[in-house]
Amino acid sequence: MKVLKEVKKNLSNGWSLCFQMVKSYKIGGEKGYRFVWQKDDKEIKNVDFKFSEPKVLNHIKELQILARQQNWFAVRA
Repeated sequence: MKVLKEVKKNLSNGWSLCFQMVKSYKIGGEKGYRFVWQKDDKEIKNVDFKFSEPKVLNHIKELQILARQQNWFAVRA
């Protein structure tokens, strides 16, 4: 996946929740969106601990609002 755009929310202990607009490297190169966890070293991590679900949902909403403010979802005619 190639990251085209990204907004992130810095959380505790060096973790960030990131909302990314991505494009597949496969033929056809579809664009899509994903949420990923990153540690300070910028690598995407599999997270084996749990955040409070209501807090995570609030962070997701905040990231979607930031992306909307940056016109990620603008429809082109």
